Amino acid sequence: AQVVVSCGIAIGSQVAVKLLHHIADAQERVRFAREVGYLQALRHPGIVRVLDTGDHHGQPYLVMPLVDGRPLSDLAQRGPMPEDQVVEVAIHALEALHTAHLAGILHRDVKPGNIMLAHDGEVKLLDFGLAQRLEGQSKLTATGAVVGTPAYMSPEQANGERSELSRRSDIYSLGACCYEMLTGQQPSSAENSVALLRRIIDEPLVPPSLLRPGLAPDLETIVLKAMAKHPSDRYATAEQMAAD
Repeated sequence: AQVVVSCGIAIGSQVAVKLLHHIADAQERVRFAREVGYLQALRHPGIVRVLDTGDHHGQPYLVMPLVDGRPLSDLAQRGPMPEDQVVEVAIHALEALHTAHLAGILHRDVKPGNIMLAHDGEVKLLDFGLAQRLEGQSKLTATGAVVGTPAYMSPEQANGERSELSRRSDIYSLGACCYEMLTGQQPSSAENSVALLRRIIDEPLVPPSLLRPGLAPDLETIVLKAMAKHPSDRYATAEQMAAD
């Protein structure tokens, strides 16, 4: 969209507007306001900032800078990506994720569709709509409820164990993104969401080298560590994974 009225943003600026497409109920308004608060609290080149927020005839909205690029999902769906490109994208995404974690915020929906590759080379981590504070349980999600995108969920997230979610859950999801970038396939697939969640919880991961012969062993080791079934076997921080 283009700014045509004064709202604290220069007229003529190109911006992205996020809004709820219907009259929001109280819970949705709280969730939307929480996302605005999280984005306003985070300062990192890889996380879009909020320029303006408000309510238009009952529709909450927020305004962000327009990111000129395409989602990682567009590239990942075309097949395996070059190893050096995967490494570069992963490091930038992990740095942004680490900033959120340092601020005490879990993303809870890290996936290729929420990672934007800008044409200027920047990598942006998007959509904190499902995020929650690390130090407290979200009152918007009941225990046992599965929140996120199934194909990229950690086993504890797939199991609806809200109390077990941690930074390592987001790290698993970023590892799943790396898996797809390297192999051109999602880590797990099934005929429906219930079967997919069960497979994530119970079945061992197919090593990416079986799908991409010749894959650098170090890259495979990093992905397998990030996607370990038990959280304690994963990287403790996104910063550690980025360093490897």
